[in-house]
Amino acid sequence: MENGELWVAVTIADNTGDSGKEEEGSCGGDVIVGFAAITTEQPEEYQGVGGKWDREDTAVVVHRCAVAPHCRGKGVAMKLYEQAAVVAAEEKGLQLLRVDTNSENPAMQGVILKSGY
Repeated sequence: MENGELWVAVTIADNTGDSGKEEEGSCGGDVIVGFAAITTEQPEEYQGVGGKWDREDTAVVVHRCAVAPHCRGKGVAMKLYEQAAVVAAEEKGLQLLRVDTNSENPAMQGVILKSGY
């Protein structure tokens, strides 16, 4: 967090006259619903992969993206990946964004593909 590399997705309470009561498992009401590490540090595992994964190229890398179970499928991870693109282009001036996930994580693979990576 000190390096400004941990991004947290937080829902904001609705102040439109709602009673403030949240249904159990809802994604509303000033709570953390997801996070991702968005950094320029590239793991050693990227070395030797070849092609567009050359570690010599500076890139923004998304690591450890997670969403609260009761908020999955509601676009939280997509928003975190959108933020990664903002960090890459606007804050770091980079054109290269890298994302990886475990081969046994089809949910995150789907998010990555939906995000255009």
